[in-house]
Amino acid sequence: MPRVKFLQSRQSIFPWKVKEENNIDWPNFARICNVNRRTLLDWRRDKYQMSYASLQSLRNKLKIPVKKI
Repeated sequence: MPRVKFLQSRQSIFPWKVKEENNIDWPNFARICNVNRRTLLDWRRDKYQMSYASLQSLRNKLKIPVKKI
């Protein structure tokens, strides 16, 4: 499964920004990405890289422009 490579420490910031800008809670964020909430926590801690499929789900459902990513 392809992974998204963020610049240094940007992956931990990205979920917070998306959450705040779209006014969603963490359980819904995880549902949109089709992952467990624990996986989302690991992304926020920079433990694992976000999957490309999850990023695409966020972009499609929340209409996030490519330039923001």
